[in-house]
Amino acid sequence: MVTPNIQQALETQVACFAGIGHPDLLARFILRNGTLREGAERPTHIPKMKDKECFCNATHLALENSRTLRYVEGYALSSIGMPVHHAWCETRSGVVVDPTWRDPALCSYMGVRLDTKQLLRWMNTLGVYGVLDTGTGLNSVFMFQKDPELEATVMAIVNQPKPQVSYHQDAG
Repeated sequence: MVTPNIQQALETQVACFAGIGHPDLLARFILRNGTLREGAERPTHIPKMKDKECFCNATHLALENSRTLRYVEGYALSSIGMPVHHAWCETRSGVVVDPTWRDPALCSYMGVRLDTKQLLRWMNTLGVYGVLDTGTGLNSVFMFQKDPELEATVMAIVNQPKPQVSYHQDAG
C-alpha cells in the first residue's frame, strides 16, 4: 500500500511560503524536529473518537494509556493531499494510534512526541488541548526551546526584503 508523502508535502509548503516571506514556523519546526511515520490500523480495543477533536482525543487517550502510548503533535496527510495540523498517539515502538481519523492506515504522519509530564505542563500553562498551536497563535516558546537554531532561521526569512509590487492605473 502506498501512503501519501507528508515530508514532501511539508517541504513544498514551506518553500511556497518562504517565497512570499512567510516562515511557516509550524511546518518548518516539524520538518526539523518531527519523526516520520506510516499510518497503521487502529487497534480494535481503541474506539474511533469524535471527528475534528484530535487534540482532545489524543490527549485523553495518551493520559488514559500513559504506560503504553505517547501524545504526538504535528502534521498528517490523507488522500486529500493537504497537510493538516493534527494530534495522535504512538506506541513506545513508534506505531501510530490515531483515535480521530477514519482510515489512519492510509495516512502518513510527521510529528513531535511529548511525554506525559510535558503534555500536562503545557496543557496547564496554555489552558487548551494542543501544544504547538494554542488557537490564538503558535507556541513559539516551546518550538524555540526545543530547536534554538530555528529562531534565527525564521528571523532571516522574515527580515529579507519583500518584492516590490506596483499598481498601475489604466489611463483610458
